[in-house]
Amino acid sequence: MGWKTRPELALKWFKFWSLTNFHTGSVKLLPLSITKGQRRRSQRTVVVWSSTGACKAFKGTDYAANSEWLHCKSVISGSQEVCLKDSWVIAKSPVPDEDFTTGRITEILQQTDSSRAIVVIEQYVVQPQRHAKFNMSFVSPHGREETVLLVLKPTDIMFTLNVQHDCSGGTCKASGKRPVLQDRRATQIEELFIEHDLRNSPSYIINTASLHNPHLLRHTLPAALVKPTPLWNDRQALHNLQADPLHDKR
Repeated sequence: MGWKTRPELALKWFKFWSLTNFHTGSVKLLPLSITKGQRRRSQRTVVVWSSTGACKAFKGTDYAANSEWLHCKSVISGSQEVCLKDSWVIAKSPVPDEDFTTGRITEILQQTDSSRAIVVIEQYVVQPQRHAKFNMSFVSPHGREETVLLVLKPTDIMFTLNVQHDCSGGTCKASGKRPVLQDRRATQIEELFIEHDLRNSPSYIINTASLHNPHLLRHTLPAALVKPTPLWNDRQALHNLQADPLHDKR
């Protein structure tokens, strides 16, 4: 024999006790009205192709100079990562005879009619040898005199990678000063930060010791640049050398 309840009393209870209204879905949430002076979402600025940095990129003349574009905030890579401006990425190369290219995102643009979107990167070249000090692969700008830009499709972005500036080749110093942020607000306390010498040392080291996308790096970069290097070439000779004093003691 089950419980017997009068429905009208149960409904009266839920109506009387306001806390249970949240569990029954009877509370209707009205949209907040925006009062005068309240911040609204800023309108995106429309720019023409000739005013963007992408117009100077490789094959940048393929787009109409008066076409209208919008700046975008991010793009999703093939590895499902959010790539922002200044993110370092490895992407499929638009240049013939090149499987992939490395670079830093400078612009993310979308045409105003949403017909297409592009990603502009500053191209860097992976050097064939490892860094002399850090024993890791590193990248350098494609051109020493001027920056080389590439226009890519969003689907060309493969994954992001971790790079660090090669401060050992320049005169990087902790000479910069900036206010310390507290609760996203600047305080009167200052802290020092590193100012990189990009003129004398434009190279960046690929952090192959990082746990960020190591399998993708090994799949993309040449094996000679990512395989572990032993500290001693002849391990057996090292073991014998360390074991000889112990044998003499016995």
